[in-house]
Amino acid sequence: MSHCINLRDLADVDVSEIGQKSAGIVSLLNTGYPVPSGFVIKTTFFDDFFAQCGLKDKIADILSKINFDDYISVVHASKEIRDAILAVSFPQVLEDEILEEYRKYNVSDDMQNLNETAKSIIDAGRSDTYVAVRAASIDSSELVSFSGIYKSYYYVHGTVGVIKSIQKTIASYFLVKAIIYRMKNNVPQNSYMTIIIQEMINSEKSGVLTTANPINSNRSQTVIESVWGLGVGVTDGRVTP
Repeated sequence: MSHCINLRDLADVDVSEIGQKSAGIVSLLNTGYPVPSGFVIKTTFFDDFFAQCGLKDKIADILSKINFDDYISVVHASKEIRDAILAVSFPQVLEDEILEEYRKYNVSDDMQNLNETAKSIIDAGRSDTYVAVRAASIDSSELVSFSGIYKSYYYVHGTVGVIKSIQKTIASYFLVKAIIYRMKNNVPQNSYMTIIIQEMINSEKSGVLTTANPINSNRSQTVIESVWGLGVGVTDGRVTP
C-alpha cells in the first residue's frame, strides 16, 4: 500500500485519508492558485508505522490507563509514548517510500519524464530541497480546530532531517495538550493525522485568512492575520498580529 501521494494527485482521494488541510490545498490548485510542490503522508501510514515499530499495543495500553481527572497521569502517559516513538528506528520500508518521494523535488517537473539514470545524475549535482513538514488533523471542522495543537517543522533539509522531523511530528500527536484536546472534543485518540511535506518559500510576509470570524463565527466577516516571515507565528500564538 502506498502511503505517499503528490499534492497534484489528491483530487480523487477520500478526505478521511488526507485531511481537511490537504483538501484545501486541492481546492487552491483547482482554482489556479500557485501552491508549493509537495506530497501527503496519508493516515494509513500511522497504523503501519506503529505496527512495524512494535508500538501499536503499547500505545493503546498506555492510553487506556490514563486518568483524565489527574493531569499528572496525562503528563506521564504523554512522555512515555513520545519517548517510545522517538527511541525506535524508523522502519526502512516506510523510510524508503518517503525519501523516494522527497528526492523528486531535486528534479524539476519538466525533467520528471527522463529515465532514472538521467534523473540520478541531475539529483547528484543538486543540493537537497528545503521543505516544511506540516502536521494536519483529519478531524478539523467548524466546531473543532486542531490549529497549533501538533508540531510542524520548517526549513527541513536533507534525507536525515526529513525523517527525523517526521518522527518528531508523529510523536507530537501525543503531546499533553493534544491528548486532552481530543478527549474534551470526543475525538478518538487513534484518529491520527496526515503529514504534508511541501517545498519551503522564503517568505517576506505570511498570514492566515479565515472566511468566517473565528471569534463569533460570523460568515459575513473575513479575518486576515499577517506577520513578517513565517505564518507559524500566527498559528501557534507566539505573535499577536
